[in-house]
Amino acid sequence: MGTTNRYKDLTIAVTGLNATDNPGPGVTVIRSLRHAPDFEGRVIGLSYDTLDPGLYARDQGIDAGYLIPYPSQGTEALLARLAYIQDREGIDVLIPNLDSELPSMMALEDDIRRLGIRMYIPSREQFELRGKTKLNELGESSNIDVPKGKVLMELKDLYSLHLDIPYPFMLKGVFYGATKVYSLD
Repeated sequence: MGTTNRYKDLTIAVTGLNATDNPGPGVTVIRSLRHAPDFEGRVIGLSYDTLDPGLYARDQGIDAGYLIPYPSQGTEALLARLAYIQDREGIDVLIPNLDSELPSMMALEDDIRRLGIRMYIPSREQFELRGKTKLNELGESSNIDVPKGKVLMELKDLYSLHLDIPYPFMLKGVFYGATKVYSLD
């Protein structure tokens, strides 16, 4: 007697479809789904920008693509858009892939579940533990060497940073972007 495979026919929505110099992981997640031998379901691409290449890479296995509002537009806009997409596509699972969207997804988790969509996302505590601002603490507690780091809250702190971390060093944004810094200039 054969076993049923609930994974086989799922409709899975995936975010993070940018494939530029700072690529989002969504395209890779979609490729992985399409290469899974038991998956024959549909993949819905969710993107924040009309120019995200993952929306147009039909050879990557996206069955449909939709724009969703940037996290800065608030959770109400996101929930309304997900409800609209859900009515048309019947999403079973949503895989959010970007750090910047996780707080909104966590805040809406119950509402999204009521739409009939499941997600596997971290708790607020887990999300905070993995944050870049906690990297040194995580390294120490796990006995893993990590580069020395310092969180800067004000621009004035940048003027003396080189006293703690000598040039050159990497200056990293909260969600993306990093620049090798050789001097204060």
